[in-house]
Amino acid sequence: MIQYEFDLNGVSAEEALDRMHLSLMQESDRGIFIVAAALIEDLMGALLEWQLKKYESDSKVKKDYLRMVRTYHARMTACHALGLIPKEIYDDLVLIKNIRNRVAHNYSHFSLEDVKEEILCLGGAHSAKYMVETLALPVEGSVKNSDEELEPFAKFVFSISVSELVFYLSAPIRGIDVSDHKDFLKKRSESVGI
Repeated sequence: MIQYEFDLNGVSAEEALDRMHLSLMQESDRGIFIVAAALIEDLMGALLEWQLKKYESDSKVKKDYLRMVRTYHARMTACHALGLIPKEIYDDLVLIKNIRNRVAHNYSHFSLEDVKEEILCLGGAHSAKYMVETLALPVEGSVKNSDEELEPFAKFVFSISVSELVFYLSAPIRGIDVSDHKDFLKKRSESVGI
């Protein structure tokens, strides 16, 4: 499993989200998408492993199952098929996978325009589209090559959206039910003025 600068264990949910957001904001223009997808992929694996612990079965069978769901796509599909994530979260995970693939497999020119629409489609309590439309915050700008940084607001929107997805995916493992998650995100939205 990939180790990151932040640790979700032993800290409040709000502190964990803040640490994750700050860590992602420090990534490069391409790095933020690749690191976010890797983090989510690992967390989906942990969620599937957590789910399997509920059932009595041969440990070899469990290990074989976890080997079958090694990719981002397989983990995302398994989490949705097992009812661990609703369709809206699944749709966000598909968007992040698509953004990651577009960024990772484009070795030359990269522009924010290439991923802006996907970023604006990410849902959650901090809906990126809502932030842009309601607060009239700009998302214009592009990057001419991979050495330049993404326009800061686009990075912010993506980072917040990913942080919330990570919180949602980790909620069952941390013993937080979905209603607590929604209440937490609502309070967090109000506290930052969104």
